[in-house]
Amino acid sequence: MCTEKTESSAVLSRRPETKKEMADAIALQSYLVGLFKHLPTLNNATATVTFTVTNFVDILTTTNGQPKTQFSFDVTNSGGGRVTKYTPPLPVGSPPLLKVNNGYDQPSSPGVPLNFQYIVASGINGATFSPIGVDFVLRAGNQGSSAYSNFPPPMWVFSNLGLIFEDVYLSYLGQYDFYLIIRRQDGAIGIIDPCILHEN
Repeated sequence: MCTEKTESSAVLSRRPETKKEMADAIALQSYLVGLFKHLPTLNNATATVTFTVTNFVDILTTTNGQPKTQFSFDVTNSGGGRVTKYTPPLPVGSPPLLKVNNGYDQPSSPGVPLNFQYIVASGINGATFSPIGVDFVLRAGNQGSSAYSNFPPPMWVFSNLGLIFEDVYLSYLGQYDFYLIIRRQDGAIGIIDPCILHEN
């Protein structure tokens, strides 16, 4: 089969000729190398969770402390069966959380690392949201590893498509509060606070 090489492909494939082109190419290469160093490990399984905003609260305009945006979520990819949506029976009325097993058939620490992809779907009246910040906190009374050890900040990757991060799973005793800061298309800021529970 014969293919014709277009002018644009020829431009992209040729070697830089001027000093400026060479400097730009080196700068681009350095940027890409730095970017990929911060991507979660690609051979990990990836679980995808989709959040839907049901009642948005703008934290920049409210005067009632720090109310959080209400939401629902669905596990749209379980990461090989490791992530489930779980509602604790007690206390009554507890919100659902994400329960993660360690990738083995018995209690073990550490577990197998797992990537998460969080997607924020369109909310009320078709409003769109993008994640712009995140924080993890080890829930009081838990004996798990520190939040930043278990969810390394260099592995947090933001994009218009959502947030990708790595759960290293250092301990099966950990229960973590997770604060996801989202921005509506008009610039309003809200906070979503799901929980991640290491199951075994």
